[in-house]
Amino acid sequence: NLYRVLVNGISPCTALTSDVVTLTVINPTVTANPVAASVINGNATTFSVTASEATTYQWQYSLTLNGVYANVVADSPLGVSYSGATSASLTVSTTAGTTPTGAAGYYRCIASNGSCSSTSTGALLTVVFYCTPAPSSVDASGITNVTLGSISNASGAETGNYGDYSAQSTSVAQLASVNFAITYATGYTYGTRIWIDYNDDADFTDAGELVYSGISASTNPTTLSGTITIPLTAPVGVHRLRIGGTDDDTVNNPCYTGTYGAYE
Repeated sequence: NLYRVLVNGISPCTALTSDVVTLTVINPTVTANPVAASVINGNATTFSVTASEATTYQWQYSLTLNGVYANVVADSPLGVSYSGATSASLTVSTTAGTTPTGAAGYYRCIASNGSCSSTSTGALLTVVFYCTPAPSSVDASGITNVTLGSISNASGAETGNYGDYSAQSTSVAQLASVNFAITYATGYTYGTRIWIDYNDDADFTDAGELVYSGISASTNPTTLSGTITIPLTAPVGVHRLRIGGTDDDTVNNPCYTGTYGAYE
């Protein structure tokens, strides 16, 4: 709308008319709310909001969807840090071994322009982590060496018959193949499975995540070799791989806790 002021004059003064001005009504409006996200403990995820006519943003946190929200601060929840707290995108970083797993709380954003504001709905953050295999026993020394691409990892009998070597990595392109060799010192055949968590949801149960099944020889030691081909549909990025061997070839459990097994 256009506005002007008309001043009526009394003779001998004449009437005056002001310049025309425009009145703009500022109404920041959230047009896309943040969506719920899951993050593997130790990693980071991002919440985003879209708002029209907003010039400032403030992210807030609450334990419950309709609870009391407060501006995000480090260690709320425990082991969590933030970047972008006053922007349209909030990055939430977790700390493995410190941040509790499960439903961590809700995040919302207040989008403002001057004294006017619009508040998004809250979005749930869920912190997940991989199960820990814990075979109760193993024959002899179990897995003693694994080579995979550029990885060559010697091991032996491990606490809980599970070794976490996720700090080691190798790179493989989509549609490319990578060779592996798993050396056992058990004296028995071991049914062997290899899983890759392609969608990074902290489990190995999705379609296509079981990438190899085979069985070792019973000679001691023995090396089981094979090839894994990475599908075109595999997302580019870092994904966790798990190896499991048991003396029962019917076992297909990345979280195995039964007898006679070795996992890495």
